[in-house]
Amino acid sequence: MTAALLTRPKHEPYRNRPLLDLCHEIHECQIGVPGVCIGYSPEGCVPCHLPKTLFDGGGAMKSADLAAAGCNPCHMECDQGKRLSRDDRRFYLMRGAIRTALLFLKFRWLVVAERR
Repeated sequence: MTAALLTRPKHEPYRNRPLLDLCHEIHECQIGVPGVCIGYSPEGCVPCHLPKTLFDGGGAMKSADLAAAGCNPCHMECDQGKRLSRDDRRFYLMRGAIRTALLFLKFRWLVVAERR
């Protein structure tokens, strides 16, 4: 077998700018890293992408546009910080993404289509 047969096929990560823009409409940080989080962002939160190794992406690609709405300090800590372990960063980002998705559904910014 050649190495080409053993590698996963590359695909483009899911992109959705309007979904990322919704994160700016949320003002309470959904990530909440203890000792880092400022809790409230008057200008709106920033979209914090989940780790690309969880779902998709290559070495130089950003992960799919599934994001957690976070304050700038939490975003910096989860991206480049040294306080958290890799597993802790993943935990806070995943928890934040779930909380963010629940807010999108609660405010009806994201609506699930009914089955027919």
